[in-house]
Amino acid sequence: MIGAKEMNDLSKILDNFGGSEIIFEKIDLYNHKIFLKIKITENNETKTFNIILINVSSFSWINNQGEERKNINFWEFLELESVSISSSAKINISGDEWDNNFYSKPNLIFEIWNSAFYVETNEVIINEVSYTII
Repeated sequence: MIGAKEMNDLSKILDNFGGSEIIFEKIDLYNHKIFLKIKITENNETKTFNIILINVSSFSWINNQGEERKNINFWEFLELESVSISSSAKINISGDEWDNNFYSKPNLIFEIWNSAFYVETNEVIINEVSYTII
């Protein structure tokens, strides 16, 4: 588990990311990392944040809820609606015997427009400050 103080600090930071714009994203499967750069503009002031998710063990992006996920919209930009820490999310794969062995317990959920990006990781770096999630 993440330490109580550290989790509180990380939660406060992530709460501020709602309404921001993702201006760069990269998934590095080889090194188990996800890179995001977000931009927040408030009161004519723009701040950018570099986010690196380290030791990513799983991720899943779902375009929308239910059958709406099949309706593909092409976005002009990526609005990050919210980011939250989760201890209860679980993704199960159903299928044949081999498929049933795969699941994940995402601990970060990124809401991007009307889609959800679930990530299971144990470390988040925001502007060179590291937060551990156990």
